[in-house]
Amino acid sequence: MLILGARYGTLEPKSGKSYTQLEYEYAAELGKPSFAVVMSGSLYDDRKSNPSVVESPESRCLYDDFRAQVLSKISSSFENNDQIKLGILGSLRDIADRPNLMGWVRASEVPSVQPLVAELSALQAERDALKVQLAARPSALAINGRELAGIDDSVPLSILYKTESNGTKRSLSVTTTWRSIFHIVSPFLYEFPNDTLLSMKVAKKLFVDAKSYEPYTAEIDADSWGTVKIQFEALGLTTYQYLKSVGGSMNLYWHATEAGKQLAAAVRVVYKA
Repeated sequence: MLILGARYGTLEPKSGKSYTQLEYEYAAELGKPSFAVVMSGSLYDDRKSNPSVVESPESRCLYDDFRAQVLSKISSSFENNDQIKLGILGSLRDIADRPNLMGWVRASEVPSVQPLVAELSALQAERDALKVQLAARPSALAINGRELAGIDDSVPLSILYKTESNGTKRSLSVTTTWRSIFHIVSPFLYEFPNDTLLSMKVAKKLFVDAKSYEPYTAEIDADSWGTVKIQFEALGLTTYQYLKSVGGSMNLYWHATEAGKQLAAAVRVVYKA
């Protein structure tokens, strides 16, 4: 594949031709299928006055001869990047449709790969199942020589809530597990969620579990929620990033790591009955 622009290029000392032309001619000698997309004449005329592409008169003559050689074979012209893409795709399609086109191994000599495909699919399914099982295990990470609480360990949280629009904000203490919290937030992690939104989602779910009715508003208190974020990051499950929202304000957004995605599958995946 040759994309011929406005410059002839560096000359090879012995032949006096550009390295690009030598490669092109060598491919032709080997009988390799080839095609070219060539800068249009009008675009080349405009480019010749550009200081970044100015070459010697000798190089321009060599370029003109090489361009004529290329255009005498399979080629198409371009005036912008989109036309380059279209020219490449069209030429590749034409070459791929040639009945005599062969790769390193003839297609007629390739044995059936269906047994290998079936075996590979089975191995991939087994690997994915093992990943889910591994992600579901409690963490054994440690900081400063002390082991971190695992995913199934309990954690106390404080929920700030109102039961009506003009009601007083109250506090409710609940005890849950890190797994339960991650179970609530995991579906939203695929959407790069807002930190405040997640706090309200977790608070409302835990409140309903404890009280059996929905509050008017609910959120995890700032200190408890800060601990949740730090713990999940320490466990390698989430990362956070401040970004500008559509409205222009800066907000904190959550993102699941690869380990977080695996744990999300472990706590949310539905198995066949």
